[in-house]
Amino acid sequence: MLFGPRVLAAEQYDPTIEYNLKAQILFIFADLAEWPTNAFPSANAPFVIGILGSDPWKGKLQQRLADLDFNRVKGRALVCTNYQDELGARNCHLLFISKSEKSSRVSQILQSLKALAVFTVVETDQPTKSNAVIIMYVKGNLRYMVNQKAAADAKLKMKPDLLTQATEVF
Repeated sequence: MLFGPRVLAAEQYDPTIEYNLKAQILFIFADLAEWPTNAFPSANAPFVIGILGSDPWKGKLQQRLADLDFNRVKGRALVCTNYQDELGARNCHLLFISKSEKSSRVSQILQSLKALAVFTVVETDQPTKSNAVIIMYVKGNLRYMVNQKAAADAKLKMKPDLLTQATEVF
């Protein structure tokens, strides 16, 4: 899948461009998935995007999304928050796990969230299959793989566009 211009050109790499694009893609993922109704504690509860690990947006993900006029997801107010551990992350709807997290720790995090309605997105330098719903990586352009079993375990339904744009669905 090609998300915009090439993200990485060694001589002109700019992490701001990469993470602005990743912010937009997280919003698109949220738009292209459906959560079970019991994933929200009330009818007016916000949609929560969480970040676990080093925050590449430095606390400004919500502002970056608002600048793009992305203030609501599924008719709900959008809230972005950082988590120190997977226990807090149990309360979010979409969780971005930064590549700063070690792979053994990522496996533990994903296992602890397995039966919850949390859409997990793992950022990695090396695309390998995992128990995350989405494995996001850069190979010239921003790309992703989809784990349908992880989505089913989280009781998430994926719209066809999310699947057809993936580099791999397993």
